[in-house]
Amino acid sequence: MTTIADIAKIVGVSDMTVSRVLNGNADYRRPTFAKRAERIRRIADDLGYRPNSFARGVRSARFGTFGLLLGTDPYRSALPLPMLGGIYNALRERDLNLSMAMLPGEELASPETVPKLLLEQMSDGLLIYYTDHIPRGMIETIERVDIPVVWINTRNHKTCVYPADLEAGRQAAEHMLELGHTRIAYVDLANSPDDPAIHYSATERYEGYTAAMEAAGLEPRRLWGRWPGVAGDDLSTRVEAAKRWLAADDRPTAVITLGQSNSTPLFHAAGQLGLEIPRDLSMIAFDSSALQIMGPRFTTMLIPQERVGREAVSLLEQKIAHPGASLESASVPFDFDPGETCTPPRGS
Repeated sequence: MTTIADIAKIVGVSDMTVSRVLNGNADYRRPTFAKRAERIRRIADDLGYRPNSFARGVRSARFGTFGLLLGTDPYRSALPLPMLGGIYNALRERDLNLSMAMLPGEELASPETVPKLLLEQMSDGLLIYYTDHIPRGMIETIERVDIPVVWINTRNHKTCVYPADLEAGRQAAEHMLELGHTRIAYVDLANSPDDPAIHYSATERYEGYTAAMEAAGLEPRRLWGRWPGVAGDDLSTRVEAAKRWLAADDRPTAVITLGQSNSTPLFHAAGQLGLEIPRDLSMIAFDSSALQIMGPRFTTMLIPQERVGREAVSLLEQKIAHPGASLESASVPFDFDPGETCTPPRGS
């Protein structure tokens, strides 16, 4: 492998002179030096010289690498591909690198794991994607290390970046209200009302919906998928639960669903009961892309995954540059896809 010393020997200058030229620290005001610098760069290119990023990192205490820490639990740490793309592209634009580690819960809570990870991966800071039911001791362990950290898609009272779910829930309800609906339900088939560690998005989307309903003088209605006597995550169980709601005399004319795993059962339940979407039942879903099931494209509050990834990189970059500063967490607004599953209620 070509070194600075090899180039210096060919050109007939000191190692320090070559280093200053290749690191952009040279003074080019003298014509003779500018000509020599051009020769140094040309020879370095011809010989395929690549800078030793590890040695440079040791000298500067910066490695030009951001770490990304994931867990092995697929329900808590399944990083969406668009969000990973946002992280990667934002780093690439800054000429920075990405290192990744995926660890089980017991290692994430270990006091030795994070320092060792940062040392081995040579990371300047850490992005963490672990959304809920965070392992006991994990937050305390990371705080003790005293490194720049940004959490993604969680609200743990530390510096984090997350989709603006509260506002999105309110916007979804207001869209239904503007169409003339008054019997609007919020549907959550995935969570239990007695779960103390439910992901913030499920709570905040409902709170946003509730705020819009109460502002309109209407009673919020939340349809849970899990309660005593109802168990299981399979599609058929959720379809049967949805059929019971939709067969009732006071069934909603519009629903706002937590995500695709909620929208699909409702769509099937409505079809089995002879309800036509959107004529008999309007639907809005939260998802990263517009869902389409056997016909209409769902009206969707689009989760801004790519932008969340980019914002996380930007915030971590600020934390690294200003280690003593207190930085606010960042929320990223949703986009709205009007789709084809919302219409005014029948008879309006």
